[in-house]
Amino acid sequence: MLSKIFTKIMSVIIPVIILLNGGAGDYSGKLAEEDYTGLKEVYADYFDIGAAVASWYTYSPEICDFLKKNFSSLTPVVELKLDYIHPKEDVWNFEAVDRLCEFCKENNMKLRGHTLVWGESWMLYDGNGSFVGRDVFYRRLYDYMKTVMERYGDVIKVWDVVNEPFNYNASGAFKESEIYKYCGEEFITKAFEFAREIAPDATLVLNETSVIKSTHKFNYMLKYLKKWKAAGVPIDAVGIQGHWKTLSPKEVSKELDRVLTAFENIGIKDIQITELDISLYTSALKEKYDEIPQWLRDIQTVKYREIFKVLRDHRNVISSVTFWAIDDEHSENRLSNANDEPMLFSNFRPKANYFAVCDF
Repeated sequence: MLSKIFTKIMSVIIPVIILLNGGAGDYSGKLAEEDYTGLKEVYADYFDIGAAVASWYTYSPEICDFLKKNFSSLTPVVELKLDYIHPKEDVWNFEAVDRLCEFCKENNMKLRGHTLVWGESWMLYDGNGSFVGRDVFYRRLYDYMKTVMERYGDVIKVWDVVNEPFNYNASGAFKESEIYKYCGEEFITKAFEFAREIAPDATLVLNETSVIKSTHKFNYMLKYLKKWKAAGVPIDAVGIQGHWKTLSPKEVSKELDRVLTAFENIGIKDIQITELDISLYTSALKEKYDEIPQWLRDIQTVKYREIFKVLRDHRNVISSVTFWAIDDEHSENRLSNANDEPMLFSNFRPKANYFAVCDF
């Protein structure tokens, strides 16, 4: 468990830091309100507000009402990933995404295409586990992308074409994924070229994680975006995932502002926050809270407030902000820390975090 001494020290220091940052705000009176303005309405003049969902949510009237009130865009967590929708050569699982598409059409909501190409793929191999020819791999990749993008093109206008290709350290620009080992950086440019041919009017996104925290990853991404833009690779937008930590000294509004400004300066005109949550836990500390201390919630609230201020300041390039869950209870963070509270809502009710990002 986290050191009691550390907790006591932080309980004294953190309130001072919060006070110097304008305070966390007292929203206790608002928490009891029966009604509140939907998040998407608050940000209607700024950018789309989205949430990551599972298709089964659409069977719950309570969840459906919550989604319709707060979000203008949805992202399937797993249902559009290759391993789910097309796990083998002749196997397709369309039902889940079909259902999400119908829900979005019925409720005038957008659906993001997450994600087409990641690092590993059965398409690299033949029936004996040996590599196929590169031409066979690219034919399979094209056919898969064409099938999915054409099937859902009437609803999905934004696609995460390539997800998380860059490395975290100085050993090389790209992750040593199976596809990279076989195809090199070419698989990234090919995927975007295929996507543009298949869906000429779609917004094509390069989606990446940890660019706020990892200097190596940020520098790699900046370098190759410049290179690919100069070569005419059809990358329309950059996705910044999030998955930040409350106590991380790097994952703060100042660093976010620096990264957004750098992307803008090289001509990126569309930036999307694609997987936002802010965990109360920091894995480096190996902490396990029996009870979440209030000072930790307060600094999380301040961090949410400051991050959204930066996002509003960059509204000219930010087109969407997508949370990687709908509320605390549906967050994947709870698989590792059962009492984590990373979202703006709990049990479909707004928390102090919600009011902090809406109070401007």
